[in-house]
Amino acid sequence: MSDLETAANTLNNRVVESPHLMGKECIGCNRILEYQFFKRDSSYRDGRRDLCDVCANAPRLNIAEHTARLREGNYNSEAVRSQRWANQEDYRNAEARIGRPMFASDFIAILKRLIPDLYFMDGRVSGDIAAFRTYGRPQARLEGRTFEYLWYIPSGLLPEYSIYEFDEVHDVAIRERQRGWRTPLLRLIEAGLLTEEVCNQVFGRPEGPASTVWHRILYNFRNRPAA
Repeated sequence: MSDLETAANTLNNRVVESPHLMGKECIGCNRILEYQFFKRDSSYRDGRRDLCDVCANAPRLNIAEHTARLREGNYNSEAVRSQRWANQEDYRNAEARIGRPMFASDFIAILKRLIPDLYFMDGRVSGDIAAFRTYGRPQARLEGRTFEYLWYIPSGLLPEYSIYEFDEVHDVAIRERQRGWRTPLLRLIEAGLLTEEVCNQVFGRPEGPASTVWHRILYNFRNRPAA
């Protein structure tokens, strides 16, 4: 057991009661500093202000500056950063993503010729067209159904690549504003219903700055780990 009468266990009144050796925590920077860093003020219980001299003398922001600081903090917060896509800038150029427009009716006619197992009908949303894959017999993985939903496209004129809407304040993609006809093609290739070679022969090889996403997705698909 330690001796309670040793110097280390004895209260030194000179240190405890000294206004220079003791200190307090600044409510601004949360640092514990000696009293000499706080201005004297008899209106406070300990005779010193709660803000250290550094915090008290820091320049104050006006409303515009404070708003900009909050906006910058929100923009760089972890919650917002986690919502941003990898290579997000490749999706921004809406004009380039229009590419070579095609009417939905022409696109469907080509797909029906290439993939007889596809079936199209009106989607649940007015103006949308839903695409299904049909099977000759019930499928166990589909709980006995003979069809499988694949994707949708809007009716009318389709851009070549899907166009996205962005929240310009937080730099985050909000939604797919208009589906392009190459988005369903990617899904058909990934599902094994269409080959990349046939796609290039019939629809042409993607070119231009908006094709970056297409080539990246197919590169990753070709080099995916073996199942």
